[in-house]
Amino acid sequence: MALPQQGQITPHICIEGWSQIGQWSGVPLGTFLRRVGADLSARYVYFKCFDGLFD
Repeated sequence: MALPQQGQITPHICIEGWSQIGQWSGVPLGTFLRRVGADLSARYVYFKCFDGLFD
C-alpha cells in the first residue's frame, strides 16, 4: 500500500464492433519489478495466476 499508485484510462475499440473505456489504478509494473529485485534487462516477463485460472 505504500508504493506509489498510478491511474490509467484506456479506450478499447474491438474489431468486432464494440468499444469500452477501462479505468485502472495500481502500482506501475516497473516500480514493482525494481522493488522485488527483478532482472530489469530481461526481455520477457511470465505471470502465473495464483488460483490457476489461466494455467
